[in-house]
Amino acid sequence: MFKRHVALSVALALLPLSACTVHVGTNSTTRRHTSTKKSSSFEKRLEFNGMALQVPYTWRGETDGSRMHVVTGGDCQKQGYPEADTCRGFWLFGAEDIARGDEGGPFTPAKPFYPQSDSVPCPNAPETFQTTPQAPTAERLAQVGTGHRGDYREWDITCISPAGGAKEGGFTQRTLHLPQSRILVVDNWETAGLVTRLEQATWS
Repeated sequence: MFKRHVALSVALALLPLSACTVHVGTNSTTRRHTSTKKSSSFEKRLEFNGMALQVPYTWRGETDGSRMHVVTGGDCQKQGYPEADTCRGFWLFGAEDIARGDEGGPFTPAKPFYPQSDSVPCPNAPETFQTTPQAPTAERLAQVGTGHRGDYREWDITCISPAGGAKEGGFTQRTLHLPQSRILVVDNWETAGLVTRLEQATWS
């Protein structure tokens, strides 16, 4: 009898009691309880401008005005530019940031996301600065859930030394633009599994 009671207690303790839903595009952040049949104990749901992604519980969706920074790990050091934060993760931008995503002008998929007109630190090496490439290394239309597709591009960004401009490595920026939904995804860390999670997005 004692063994059965312990086993039942352990089983109940392992069941997920709730899932957190973070909404962007509204004036509030809400928390709701969901059935264990609908939610994995290792994932949660993030919502942004009508798009919902299932992500690991360890990922943090941090809202900042009309944008969301999804942090997947690392020690975050704010550099004053969203495209330069050193913590691993990706950004979800709305209309406001899209309108100034190309050196203060409207973002275009033909260029990387670079909203500043001055030098911007590299996220993986803040002591260096980004240089913008002339052409993407990959481009295609990407499925984002049912009935939505976006312009997907990959950019190899070179980082240079502020003294003399010598090359000091670089990183890959991935952008996914959904103009009708007014969403821009910017990933400077090649986040594992992100493309698949975007393909499996749901919409409201």
